[in-house]
Amino acid sequence: MTQLRISIENRLRSFMEMCILSPGVNSKLHQTRSKYNQASASPAPWKCSEEFFSRQIKNRDPLKIGFPNIWAMRLVRELLQWNPEDRPSVDEALKHPYFSQR
Repeated sequence: MTQLRISIENRLRSFMEMCILSPGVNSKLHQTRSKYNQASASPAPWKCSEEFFSRQIKNRDPLKIGFPNIWAMRLVRELLQWNPEDRPSVDEALKHPYFSQR
């Protein structure tokens, strides 16, 4: 059971590091950590700003290039919404300013 909990926390932390935030996950993990007397620091104490997200992508990019412009980054952030209803449709995504800036 402990191993499963750790696995779930690690998976959620990975999502959070990419700014894919499930509503309420932060507080649920905080309560779980407190319950088991572990460090009560939130697994994602930062705010997922555009700067943070861009830096995360650039750090994971093998070429360390990251996004070509802010519009590409904003489109990706919209497409990475946790809830599918919050993501743009294909038609909406194709109308994103990223495609008109090219």
